[in-house]
Amino acid sequence: MDEHLLTQALFRDLLRVMSRPGTVKALPPRISSISPEPLVAIAATLLDQETTYAVLDDEQLDRAVRLKTEARTAPLEDADFIFVPGGASGGRIVHAQRGTLAYPDTGATVLYRVESLAEEGLTPTLELSGPGIAAQAKPCIEGIDVDDLVLLNSINEQYPLGIDLILVDTRQQVMALPRSTQIKVCGT
Repeated sequence: MDEHLLTQALFRDLLRVMSRPGTVKALPPRISSISPEPLVAIAATLLDQETTYAVLDDEQLDRAVRLKTEARTAPLEDADFIFVPGGASGGRIVHAQRGTLAYPDTGATVLYRVESLAEEGLTPTLELSGPGIAAQAKPCIEGIDVDDLVLLNSINEQYPLGIDLILVDTRQQVMALPRSTQIKVCGT
């Protein structure tokens, strides 16, 4: 399968998880032909020369995204896409673009690399509600800083302003938390 068809398949998968918050989907099996790093494959799908991005604390990932997409780097507060490969932004996501009332779609999309994703588990990390969720979803996310999830809640309080989240785990699975999703962090 050529790269163009793979990025189309990946885009459809991203749309599916964005429309069903808390749902976990395996990335297309041949995604490694785009890049062995799933975040770079997603970047190749979403970014182009017209978009800007910032990568937190990972020069190798920054270089790979730049080479694969030809997108422009920008300060975090101006970036359309923000990559958090370590699972923690150290509070820096509060500076991400949230859009404006006239153009809420200009809010940033933040992509996290985490250890694992599961739709359910013995100890859920989150309780989700909102559009695309039938009753309530209780996914487990290992390897993300809980403080970032708490910040995400406050960032997205003024919907339609806010940021969207895409999470990718080490098993090449993806989950999304769009800005319309109400999040309760379990144990806080």
